[in-house]
Amino acid sequence: MRKQIVHNVEDIASFKKSLLRWTQDFDEIVWLDSNQHNHSYASFDVLLAVDGLTGISTDHHHAFDDLKEYQSQVNDWIFGYLSYDLKNDVEDLVSQNFDGLDFPELYFFQPKKIIQIKGSEITFQYEVV
Repeated sequence: MRKQIVHNVEDIASFKKSLLRWTQDFDEIVWLDSNQHNHSYASFDVLLAVDGLTGISTDHHHAFDDLKEYQSQVNDWIFGYLSYDLKNDVEDLVSQNFDGLDFPELYFFQPKKIIQIKGSEITFQYEVV
């Protein structure tokens, strides 16, 4: 369950810079910014998810089944990525390319904090444990 607090800020550009500086102490960060692109279906201009409460990290073996199970257990916002090599779970393929980053092939996390900006309105959502 998430607690929600709403504030208004006049200088959004300055607030966004401060917010990005604040995120530097966290390992899990997702920053989604529309960069002032107007879209009729957008529900936010900026969304920040930070500080993982739970997470899933796996290789391609049964990755989609693991993600589906994680998603149903968490039943909350999750953010992450799917790598190209997940194709090996869908098709009988193998890649032998050098991986200098050594990132997991699938990684998602449930954030403790979500901050949304829409216009001058800032919505803070915190996971209540």
